[in-house]
Amino acid sequence: MTAGRPRKSAKIHLLRGTATPSRPLRKEPEPKVDLSPTDPYFNKMSTAERAMLRRLLDDMPPGFYKRVDCAKLRAFCAVSVEVQEFAEQVRNEGKTVNGKVSGAYRGLRYARADLSKLGSELGLDPGARARLGVAPSKLADPDFDPWNVLAANSK
Repeated sequence: MTAGRPRKSAKIHLLRGTATPSRPLRKEPEPKVDLSPTDPYFNKMSTAERAMLRRLLDDMPPGFYKRVDCAKLRAFCAVSVEVQEFAEQVRNEGKTVNGKVSGAYRGLRYARADLSKLGSELGLDPGARARLGVAPSKLADPDFDPWNVLAANSK
């Protein structure tokens, strides 16, 4: 038994980029199943939500999201589609109706707040990636940013 805190997982060292080449990493069991858009939990998602899910799963390293993240991933995808729909309504109706803030604009503000919170919890903004310890060089495609996709669709 060793004193102090337990050693960090080999996966965490690889994600953070702190693996020491001179020291072999511990042998750890591989995750049994990686999440995929064809997972039964994601069956009832719309086409747009499934496309966002595919981009999210492709963006992070394999095995980053686990089964416990399914609900948050699904919620993030649903809210991202809502943001796009509300943005379209605001574009057509405007921010105000008869001098009052329109329901679509209010819904857009709330949905964007939810999207930001969920995205942070899932490690999709730079601050969250720093807190989670994901090295930027380890991401699958550094040019892809789901926030830019949402911003382009909401204009």
